[in-house]
Amino acid sequence: MSIGARPAARTPETGARAQPWFAHRRSTWYPLAWTPLLLAGPLLSAMVRADAAQVLTVLLLAGLHLATVLLRHRSGAGPATEVLVVLTTAVVVVYQVAWDAHQVFLYPLLALGMATGIRPRRALGVVGALAVSGAVAAGITTGSVAQALVLAVLTYMAGFSAHLIGCLVETAAALAATRERLARAAVVEERERFSRDLHDLLGHTLSVIVVKAEAARR
Repeated sequence: MSIGARPAARTPETGARAQPWFAHRRSTWYPLAWTPLLLAGPLLSAMVRADAAQVLTVLLLAGLHLATVLLRHRSGAGPATEVLVVLTTAVVVVYQVAWDAHQVFLYPLLALGMATGIRPRRALGVVGALAVSGAVAAGITTGSVAQALVLAVLTYMAGFSAHLIGCLVETAAALAATRERLARAAVVEERERFSRDLHDLLGHTLSVIVVKAEAARR
């Protein structure tokens, strides 16, 4: 039996190179990337006003958000990250009561933290509740429906995008793991096929040699 050639199996390295760039990274890069952008406005405003309490509150928010993202990266969403989200929410409420400003920055930041730190099956519901409550509060304080709607859209889109990217990255990781298992299985299958073909070929050759040797002996 001849050993037929087969196309080379797709290796895990080839599959990894074919994936989109974000599939090689954890989903925590997204909420981290937005942190300095969302907190730059409140921090600069507090520094211009020379309000030490406001500066410390903004820095506390940054620290809580960073801790939530890093803990999520290390051990996944769970009770510990949800406690950090509750603390971040409390600090945002205190900030709004004390200074009543920067909702357009702090609510999206809080939505990012909720989408990252709360377990996925209820994260979007909590983010939606935050968007609605923030829009109602903004509408009451400013008397502008447009500002309330803008705040609601920005808040929900921030949380939804973080949740969606997290799901995409996890799906890409699961597909990469499955591809690696299939590649290993294909290698094992090819080795077994090669062994069978080699066994048949050697068996046939040895049989011919034995027959010829027997004929020569006779």
